[in-house]
Amino acid sequence: MRMTVLGSGGWIPTSSRQTSCYLITAGTEALILDAGTGLGALHIDPSLLDGVDTVTVALSHFHLDHVTGLAFVSGRALGGRELTIAGPGSLSYGRPTRTIVEAQLLAAPLQTTSPLASARWAELGWDTVSFAGHEVQIWEQTRHPLPSAGFRIGGSVAYCTDTEFDPQTIRQVAGVSTLLHEAWEPVNAERGHTSGDEAGVIAAESGVSRLVLTHSHPLPDVAEHTQTAAQARFAAVTTATDGAVLDL
Repeated sequence: MRMTVLGSGGWIPTSSRQTSCYLITAGTEALILDAGTGLGALHIDPSLLDGVDTVTVALSHFHLDHVTGLAFVSGRALGGRELTIAGPGSLSYGRPTRTIVEAQLLAAPLQTTSPLASARWAELGWDTVSFAGHEVQIWEQTRHPLPSAGFRIGGSVAYCTDTEFDPQTIRQVAGVSTLLHEAWEPVNAERGHTSGDEAGVIAAESGVSRLVLTHSHPLPDVAEHTQTAAQARFAAVTTATDGAVLDL
């Protein structure tokens, strides 16, 4: 299992970071966690999906920095591959994910026709989402102005973004090899987000092997200071960078 970081930033893209998008591949399967502006990398470098037959995009929530890539992905980028898009629409908002995405991103006059017309749609928490022989475990993260979903794939990797520090996270990610966790600011992160200090505490108390900080703040030097704060709590910390490839 291998992860390629397509977008490591939060809020707005910068010259060095696109917004949230993480491509995980295993054999002929691809799982894409969030669909921020980083999803455009599939157009720029189609070889990212070499050997892949099926693609699942799993959305943590519907803020633009996590979904806007769906507005410009097309059949050309996917090369005709089978595509499933799963999100927490029904779980957290009482509306199907397809309805939310199509109404906000894909309807006229923003689009002439939907680039996702042939996609299959699924609801996290209701429909089973599987990847690399594992059912993807989902939980609702309610410590954010708009609830988000957390993800875990077996013992390999967990992904948590757009949530405040939550003891539930420690239980959900316990013992995983790689924890991708947002870290918005070094300490005292704004409402709905986790600080680097708090992400380090989660990693230390959950017994993970490696912490990768995600959803980096776009302002200069904030990500570096945030990693330093996390390392004061947990040594095995890196910050996700666009284009990085990690074996999971």
